[in-house]
Amino acid sequence: MTESMSKTIAQQLNIKDFPFRIKDKNGNIIYCELSDGCTYKYEYDSEGRERYFQSSGGYWEKSEYDSDGNQIYYEDSDGVIIDNRPKETIKSTWSIRDCFKELRMSKKNHLGFGDIKLTIAQQEDICDLVESLIEKSKTTEQ
Repeated sequence: MTESMSKTIAQQLNIKDFPFRIKDKNGNIIYCELSDGCTYKYEYDSEGRERYFQSSGGYWEKSEYDSDGNQIYYEDSDGVIIDNRPKETIKSTWSIRDCFKELRMSKKNHLGFGDIKLTIAQQEDICDLVESLIEKSKTTEQ
């Protein structure tokens, strides 16, 4: 590795005034460096909300926001996850039964001897349905 690649930006520029900061065109700090060589990087969404942070020590955080600016997702390198993203609505029992009835009764799905075939799309629909029911049961238990 060359010497310039191992140096921080402030070290390469021979900066002596700390903290050293670089801002984007909107005035958001995208890089910060302390006198001890620790660096911090930031990313923002189109609304100027911090969506990613990373330190030179390896710690990171990421966030997502809804259209009203509320943080709906947070995750960090320590394993903390806060997920308040909207969950998909669950199909009613009636539409679930209709779906399975269609699978059972459709002649194009019959292989004989009571076996049926499923298209990839049908398999995905069933997986989505089962996953949403499992998620719903988890929230009901809490």
